[in-house]
Amino acid sequence: MSGTIDGIGIVQVWAATISGNTPGFNYLNLRIQKPLAIPADPSAPVIMGYGYSQTNYEGAVVSFAVNAPIGTAPLTYSWSRDGGATLGNGPTVTGSTIFGATTSQITISNISVADAGAYSVVVANGTGSDNLANYVTNTLTVLTRGPEILYAERFPFVGPLASAMALSNIGWRVTSPTAALPNRLDNRSELYAYEPTARTMAFVTSSNWDNGVSGLTFPPAGINPANYPFVSFRATYAAAQNAGNAAVYFAVQLNAGGTTNWLVSTSANLAENATPTTYGLQFSPVASGWNRLTLT
Repeated sequence: MSGTIDGIGIVQVWAATISGNTPGFNYLNLRIQKPLAIPADPSAPVIMGYGYSQTNYEGAVVSFAVNAPIGTAPLTYSWSRDGGATLGNGPTVTGSTIFGATTSQITISNISVADAGAYSVVVANGTGSDNLANYVTNTLTVLTRGPEILYAERFPFVGPLASAMALSNIGWRVTSPTAALPNRLDNRSELYAYEPTARTMAFVTSSNWDNGVSGLTFPPAGINPANYPFVSFRATYAAAQNAGNAAVYFAVQLNAGGTTNWLVSTSANLAENATPTTYGLQFSPVASGWNRLTLT
């Protein structure tokens, strides 16, 4: 038998009711689609990974990124703010510093309110161009840092991947061995880490480790607790799974007299559920109860 197809549909056959539940599916759509066209070579660039807006404290370092998987190389990238002139690498008149201005990821360090605005990029080659502004408006919002804050940071998810970004991309390091499961930032700027075995690990950053993609820069000489009557640490986080099986300790890098030490608190914070909670620890520079933490 042969003929012309003039309709499409779905047939569902019930097997049997199991434990009183009627079997079935949830149907979303039904469609007929032609094959995806493969652009002829050479092809103009097409931006398909848009990155995300960023919010961070003044003095911090932020990045914006895009992905143009379609387009014949070489591609050029021209970033701008608020539709103005093309941004270049190096110091700016506002006190910030830009690098990566001709790449898919631009980074601005030592941000101030003068750097706030909408950031876009034009990706081009000899065949054509595409503008990020055609798809989204990625903005930089700069938060004021109060005089009581020595260091503050919001984890930025710069994109353009929609799933997760490696922890190393934001200027932090993890002491977990390479065999451990990846530690990632999701697109809500939340850090998550799942380890295959029980282990001691630490997530740390410092002025000489920060690779310029995130993090409020430390004072040039480092944060020396001896310069203040007291110092408090505060962090907000929640247990993702297996609540109660992990403990978190505060740690600080102290550079004094030419010697760098990591100090870690002896008391732990227990994230008992999935509700984000702010934990704090205040200490005196002369207080006892601190141990040296060696990271390898």
